[in-house]
Amino acid sequence: MTGCSERIKNRELIIPSGRRTAAIGGCASTLKSAVMGCGNRVSCSGDVDCAVGESCYSDIGCGNPLMELNSEFLFTMIGVQTPMDEAAESTLTQTLTTFLEPILEDSNIALDSVGIIGDPQHLGVMLDVNVKFTGLYRPPVEQNLGGIIMGAFNSGAQNAFSSSVIIQNAFISALSSQGSYFSGVVSVLLTLKENGSRPA
Repeated sequence: MTGCSERIKNRELIIPSGRRTAAIGGCASTLKSAVMGCGNRVSCSGDVDCAVGESCYSDIGCGNPLMELNSEFLFTMIGVQTPMDEAAESTLTQTLTTFLEPILEDSNIALDSVGIIGDPQHLGVMLDVNVKFTGLYRPPVEQNLGGIIMGAFNSGAQNAFSSSVIIQNAFISALSSQGSYFSGVVSVLLTLKENGSRPA
């Protein structure tokens, strides 16, 4: 198995004893709807059992309580020439969402929201932006949203400064391709400010 939120492609699952058994999951259009809709899902043993636009998700912890994970980061972008406007804020949150959703889904976390907190601070060619991430999941495996996000950005790091890392080039490229506001960004530093969880 690849991950807790594994989509069932095949109709059978090999269990440790070597026997084969039908895998049971639930139909949903996204991991988020699967995690939040436990008990209200159509049972399935593969994607073919689901309606068009839905997939079969298994092992998402429906017997466990829904938890909300929160992490706040300070993003420092170097190479930004002007203060951030609403369009640039939207581009940043959309790019972060697109970049992180598949990474978090591998850990059975449904990204619920990405938002900018307070006013971004611009000084010279540096821009500081506080970003809050919220994810939903069902234990038993305890998840650390901040650690997973930091790991995602650290995977391509070329240099590290205590609690900050230079973000991987793929994110900078994705951000720059979304608009001219970010085209001058040469590096992004990431600092974890807050991390926690609570029942949803």
